[in-house]
Amino acid sequence: MAGASGKSRGGGRSVAMEPGDRFFVGREAERRLFLACLAGRRREWRILNVHGPAGVGKSTLLDAFRRLAEAKGAYCLSFDAGDLPLPPEAAARRLGDCLPLLDAEAEHRPVAVLLDTYEEMIALDGWVRARFLARLPERAVVVIAGRHPLRRLWRQSPAWHRLVQPLPLAPFDLELTRRYLALHGVEDEPLVCAVWDVAHGLPLALALAASLAAEEGPQALRHLPERPEVMAELARRWLREVPDERLRRLVEAASLPRRFDRDLLEVMTGAPVPPADFDRLAGLSFVRLAREGWALHGLVRSVLARYLRLGAPATQHAFRQRALAHLAERLVRPGRHPDWGATLYDFFYLLGDALIGAAFFPGETGGEEGGLHVTSATAADLPDLEAYAAACRRRAEAEGPVPFEMIDPATGARFTFPYLWVDFLRAPLDFRAFVELAPDVVRLARDALGRLRGVSVVIPMNAETLPFLEAQPVTRTYFRRLHPAERAEYAVPPAETAAWFIRHLHTADLADAPARGILFQDLFRLAFRNGRLLTSSPAPFFQDLVRRCGFVEVPGATHHDFGADLPSPTYILDVRGPRLAALLATLIHGGAPPDDARAGAVARLLAERLAAWAADSARLEQPAPSGVGAALAPDRRAPRGAGTLAGLTPRERQVALAVLDGLSNAEIADRLGIRLLTVKKHLSRVFEKAGVRSRTQLIRRLIGEGAG
Repeated sequence: MAGASGKSRGGGRSVAMEPGDRFFVGREAERRLFLACLAGRRREWRILNVHGPAGVGKSTLLDAFRRLAEAKGAYCLSFDAGDLPLPPEAAARRLGDCLPLLDAEAEHRPVAVLLDTYEEMIALDGWVRARFLARLPERAVVVIAGRHPLRRLWRQSPAWHRLVQPLPLAPFDLELTRRYLALHGVEDEPLVCAVWDVAHGLPLALALAASLAAEEGPQALRHLPERPEVMAELARRWLREVPDERLRRLVEAASLPRRFDRDLLEVMTGAPVPPADFDRLAGLSFVRLAREGWALHGLVRSVLARYLRLGAPATQHAFRQRALAHLAERLVRPGRHPDWGATLYDFFYLLGDALIGAAFFPGETGGEEGGLHVTSATAADLPDLEAYAAACRRRAEAEGPVPFEMIDPATGARFTFPYLWVDFLRAPLDFRAFVELAPDVVRLARDALGRLRGVSVVIPMNAETLPFLEAQPVTRTYFRRLHPAERAEYAVPPAETAAWFIRHLHTADLADAPARGILFQDLFRLAFRNGRLLTSSPAPFFQDLVRRCGFVEVPGATHHDFGADLPSPTYILDVRGPRLAALLATLIHGGAPPDDARAGAVARLLAERLAAWAADSARLEQPAPSGVGAALAPDRRAPRGAGTLAGLTPRERQVALAVLDGLSNAEIADRLGIRLLTVKKHLSRVFEKAGVRSRTQLIRRLIGEGAG
């Protein structure tokens, strides 16, 4: 089994492998530290505390410690509480009986005491400290392994707290995954990356994958997420930590969202969650405090969600729908709370769309918790960016289109397509121009070592950037076709942003799912707050992806800047005002507006929000001027089949779309430069032609026809 620590926490030479370590990789720093302790070189602390969730390799590391101790001629006492079906008193006697032998052995050689599965000994903790650890020989090396850190357990005892040196175990990074699987005969790079995506670097999952490869051949690993025996074994390991049905139901609910809090769990389960129960949930070894709320370890979350889908699909569906409705309600509340972008990201995660999952949420163990972070590029980053672009160009010229595979961690669904390298061969990126254009345009994903793992280019739209956008390949077609009044809507002061254009998102290693995921997460936080996004790409998979997210194609804005053989439509997503509620309701119901039979809580919420907007009584933050006209310009006829808008004059169409933006009559008059009485006359004719009697009915009609 793997020993597994993602990245080693220390330099120096690797510890020599003992014969029993043939399949052990990683953990060099931990083993060096143990050997230093065995040789008497340690600081004031006396206890090494190995901790982490089930399957992270704690017992395997203790086995390696035992072999190292025996190879050095030390006496080693190994005690695994999880393997002893003894009452606490009997276990205490078993440990106490070892003290005389340990004293005798310590007279002439080093002594190591290894206590594993310490969470099973919590009832004995006071006795272990006072009657066993305190009476050990002075030079004994003590290692205690368990799911929870001892410093948390002993925080009320400062004297014992100071004796502990924590050794938290982390999952594998991609390189250690390669090394481990190579020992088991798996060296095909796409297979290695696929296993890493699914296993999230957890040693237990990698060991199960290696066993499967040994029994059925390496190609069996392509279907690892679909193997119920693998998922069931992983789920059983983690659920051993959950002692009762009430807590297990909370764990099952928590396995669906990317992050959770008490409010969300109460909505999902349909029952109050007492603080004591939530504290027990938060105390589980595979639950961590996230940036916003709590979260299950990435692999635990995906495995338990699949396990629940197999065993109780109706329960999981109910959990998901309630959670989506709850997040939708958060998103359409008046005002934008600080984590609005993260909440929208959570909403897309919960949708369960396989392509969205593969692109946006490709396994999160390599993200922030793995040392990845996103920053804005400055002039100081230009050498790295130019080297990055040059490396991509060389690869593109040498290899041409390369196969690229994405895997949805929630379902195991695979998507394979050729990567075209268009941003490096057909319409190359000018990183210097982008960096000089405005702050935050170029975003860099770097790891803990400062290596550039990925880049995104997202351009804000305002009066200062419009000339640039109108002149650049890929963006110019859309902006050059705008009516002057529409262009003016984007010409806000430079300190503001009317919308964002997603120009580029790429990772140095196409298989680097964590880097891709953290760039998409950054995009949600940065760009969605302004309510409008545009993008353009010739790649069919990307076009499919943005359509699934609610983007619509802009008529007449397809260009050939990547080549005559690569037509590239432009897409827009407008979530200002009541359009957001309409989009959320549509996404919840599988991409089609909900009918009366499926309406439920989300549709009722949508109706209430539309009414609030139309009545101008529960306004969200003031929207920017309308961008919907970008798809239906006022000086052109609407296409056939456009419904209500097709029967309106250009001015009436402008008034109708302004209503859709939530503007009052006075604001419409100000926007269009006409009198308030004229607005009322136009609106009266719009109501008559649309067959409606109120703003609320008009908004519903327009959204139902796809005008928004």
